[in-house]
Amino acid sequence: MKSITGILIPVVFLVAATTAAVPAAADIQRLDQEIQVAESLEQAIRDSEKLSFFTKLTIQDRYNELEDAAIGFRRGDVPEYDLREIFDAAMIWLEQLFAQSDPRLRTQLVLARPALWKIATGE
Repeated sequence: MKSITGILIPVVFLVAATTAAVPAAADIQRLDQEIQVAESLEQAIRDSEKLSFFTKLTIQDRYNELEDAAIGFRRGDVPEYDLREIFDAAMIWLEQLFAQSDPRLRTQLVLARPALWKIATGE
């Protein structure tokens, strides 16, 4: 299974590399914290025994769709509205899935959602 942060991190740095401004130390620290939140959620999903292998594959498919939209957003091919729609649909689907199978993961997802959006948009 492809790593969530393994894809988003290069996308974030690609966006940073295409901008003229050098990120401030505070921005780098904030980004590092957001990446740690995403990695923690990813590891919790991988470690969950309450999610079947096929459920994890479905989660990966949803992630791939979100990843494609985020890359398209960076290139200017996908408007922010469409990215937000895909992001929200994926988060709602995951929240409902986790509420049924693993409420601890649902709580972690809800707490990680703002950081995940910032990673997806490169804010």
